[in-house]
Amino acid sequence: MSKTIKIGTYNIAACRQIERNAKIIAKDIDSLGLDIVGLQEVDRFTLRSYGADMQKDIVENSRLKHSYFVKTIDLEGKDHPFGEYGIMLLSRFPIIRAEAVLLPSEKVEQRAYIRAEIDVDGDVLTFYNTHLSHEDKENRKKQFYFLAKDIAAAKSFVLTGDFNTYDFEDFAPIKNGLLLNNEENLIGTCLFPTGEWKSIDNIVYSKNFTYKNRRILECDHSDHVLFAADFEWHL
Repeated sequence: MSKTIKIGTYNIAACRQIERNAKIIAKDIDSLGLDIVGLQEVDRFTLRSYGADMQKDIVENSRLKHSYFVKTIDLEGKDHPFGEYGIMLLSRFPIIRAEAVLLPSEKVEQRAYIRAEIDVDGDVLTFYNTHLSHEDKENRKKQFYFLAKDIAAAKSFVLTGDFNTYDFEDFAPIKNGLLLNNEENLIGTCLFPTGEWKSIDNIVYSKNFTYKNRRILECDHSDHVLFAADFEWHL
């Protein structure tokens, strides 16, 4: 028995390239017919985003109506004591439970991940979404090991994120996972200031999944692309 789930990851860069209009991001997600998406760099109530609640704007304008947002840092707020900046999970399926887990972030911007259980038509999928540190490789290594320890206990899981590394050896601590973006099948997902596309966004999945129709959405709505695939979940 198996089920098909369409999953993506998207660093929306606080919608700075589309005048902070998160409704456009919702349309991007729907255009690929996705079921579950991990989002990074999401703003809520910040001054720089004119007080927009990007979580609300995306949910209201997408076919995916279940969501969970995690603030990683405070930003200067508009009409709120503090604005919020962080990561988000968006799902067509009900989220049974979700929580934020802080990652080791010594002397760098605080990072976190979402751990959620999603009811996929009666079967429970453990889903993670994260955005790892770019400032310090050693700190990012600690974050990988921290994540790996959690994921090791998961029978069926998917991890989405902006991992801020294109060295796939960095994923080695995750012993029970496969990489959608990998050395044999490389896709550039982030446009660096040098003009190069780097493979820093990825989807990691347990070995009872296979994928087909791996794809990106080519647009200029972020400095990252929406990276996605159709996954066959073997139950």
